[in-house]
Amino acid sequence: MSVTDRNIIDITSIEEKNSQKYLVLWISDHLEWGDDVTREHLIILQDKINDYLDFITSDQVSEHYDSDNYDTIVIRILFSYPVPLDGTAFLNQANEVIEEAGYRIEWKLDPR
Repeated sequence: MSVTDRNIIDITSIEEKNSQKYLVLWISDHLEWGDDVTREHLIILQDKINDYLDFITSDQVSEHYDSDNYDTIVIRILFSYPVPLDGTAFLNQANEVIEEAGYRIEWKLDPR
């Protein structure tokens, strides 16, 4: 599963840090970045993030995960390629909006 698979949660995990429990919904992003594909890549990523938000806000998440098992939800994106400035700006802006709803986005590079 990956960023291109719509309406599917790629991976989930429960993590604990500083006595907080997080339900982590992972997005696996294997797509390359570049001048010709950055805009398209961002649209695909935005669609996937929106799918995850729909999963959370429509209470589908509670059908699969007992809220007693976590304190908050994190959408974590695992990128195979370094994110360009346009991508980082998009992620920061998306995170600001998502944090207002009580969730957050994290991302990291994993160039396996």
